[in-house]
Amino acid sequence: MKKLIISGIILVSLTFSGCIIVDQTCVVCDIYDEYGNWVKDYGEYCGSMYKARQYADDADKHAWDYYDGWANCYYD
Repeated sequence: MKKLIISGIILVSLTFSGCIIVDQTCVVCDIYDEYGNWVKDYGEYCGSMYKARQYADDADKHAWDYYDGWANCYYD
């Protein structure tokens, strides 16, 4: 009986941890220069929506600082 309860607790915790992982957002960013020409792929980040937006802001700042351009980011 004790093994059955422990197995049930483990199963429920794994189920809830799977739900937390599903709550991720992915963002992919490309860098463009001041003339609108594609420069490079900045990369991809998957995580919470807050961190994904922060990543997109960092990409935009990188594009502005190094290429006088902007970042074009797509969310999944």
